Amino acid sequence: MSSFAEDLAEARKASRMTQEELGNVIHVARNTISSWEHGRREPDLAIIRQLGQVLHYDFFHDKNMLQHETEENWTDDTVPAEKDLPSASSEEAPDETVPPEEDLPSPPADTPMEETADPAENTRMPKKKSRLLWYVCAAAMLLGAALFVFLMPRERPEAVIDVHPLESPAYMMQNTDIFEGDGYGWEYYFEVINESDVPFRPELVVVNYCVGARIDSKLQVPYEEIRPWMDDDLLKKGDSPLHLLFGTNHTWCDHADFILRGTDVNGHRLEFRSTLELSQERE
Repeated sequence: MSSFAEDLAEARKASRMTQEELGNVIHVARNTISSWEHGRREPDLAIIRQLGQVLHYDFFHDKNMLQHETEENWTDDTVPAEKDLPSASSEEAPDETVPPEEDLPSPPADTPMEETADPAENTRMPKKKSRLLWYVCAAAMLLGAALFVFLMPRERPEAVIDVHPLESPAYMMQNTDIFEGDGYGWEYYFEVINESDVPFRPELVVVNYCVGARIDSKLQVPYEEIRPWMDDDLLKKGDSPLHLLFGTNHTWCDHADFILRGTDVNGHRLEFRSTLELSQERE
């Protein structure tokens, strides 16, 4: 039949607790646990009951221990002192080398024994804190991204203007009332339409009459001369097409470049271009 010392050692090891951890739970020193396991001392019945609850072990399965409990007749209000037992024989080899209890310094009487939390609970707590920290960081990143998108300056749209000649190519015609000399030249229209929802102010029209890549002559028309042909001060979507009439008697030219410059209501300075072929064929 096993002794209390053997049962205590086996129950503690089965619970995977060190002598120091068990001592912290029941508020005794580690060397006290060692002396119990080596049979040098034996705790009172109240502590044995507490050890049984901590280690989930029935130390009173021994009939001698049950009889010993009855003879003690202890109560919860009175805790008998520990009994000194004879030292274990020299043949018993302790599993831990511990100096005699009297040689070890005892903790100060006014220093309370620190209570050690359940190791499993200590393992769960860091995981909960880590998960909470991850959620906080993720929420902060999402909030920062939302603020960035909301506060980021948004580029305002530009006006889109369609510029094109009504007929291309333009054929040479003779009209002495318009053209000097022999009366030959070209007369043509450019059409301007705002295809966007952004109003546009045409500030200047430039027409370059070219021979190949060389500019032969240039014609400039300011806003003041364009405005009478517009429905309003600004060229808007849905307005009547703006038709601008031009002509030249420089019969050696082969094309005309039309350039429209202006500013839309969103502050964009814009330029739109188109080209008209000038045919040498006569109507």
